[in-house]
Amino acid sequence: SQLKKEGFYYGITAQTLSKASKVDRSKRKPKLSDSMYEALEELRIMRIQMEAMRKEMQTLKRKMIADGDFEEDSEEAKAQARLNKKRRARESEKLAGEIEEWAMKILEEGEEEGWKEISCNKMMRKSLNPTERTRAYLKWMKDSRGDKADATDDTDYPCIKCVSTIDAPLEDVCTYLSQESASPDYNDVVDKHKDVEEISPNAKVCWSQSPQILFLKPRDFVTFCHH
Repeated sequence: SQLKKEGFYYGITAQTLSKASKVDRSKRKPKLSDSMYEALEELRIMRIQMEAMRKEMQTLKRKMIADGDFEEDSEEAKAQARLNKKRRARESEKLAGEIEEWAMKILEEGEEEGWKEISCNKMMRKSLNPTERTRAYLKWMKDSRGDKADATDDTDYPCIKCVSTIDAPLEDVCTYLSQESASPDYNDVVDKHKDVEEISPNAKVCWSQSPQILFLKPRDFVTFCHH
């Protein structure tokens, strides 16, 4: 009876039970209006992020089309591809003109400009240059590509120029040298070769690889050819 009077139930006082029964008004459920506001705010942020992503994808797509890395059947894409090809052709013709001007200047230089004639030993000369119609010259020089050179590079590089006589018309020689299948005929150190890109009827980009020679590993070469 004493336990019932004081309100003891399994060792829990009445005061403890009374406190547990009180409701914490500060932890009430959020109103529906608050939940709707938060949801709308999240949707607004998602819409902004999706719009930014859409613009970024459009920019990337335009860049890929301009670089020729994206194919699309739309007329706009085809027209852009034609414009890109014409632009590449104009750039290649300009580059070819600069290279030809540079090469003519190099060919006209002589010993006064630092060129020294080099020759093979007698045994190699009999098999590779029996008529001695081919002459080779060496000069150590800095990068001479003008505005395309690295302004911070002060290294001297070996440059070799060869002069030879071929008993054939110039047009036939240019046609022969431009053929992909003819490359191993006049270059013994070409193991693999392939035309990578045809820029115009008389300009292309070629890739070739040399074989391993003793301790020298195979090397890759990418060349711009104009004929």
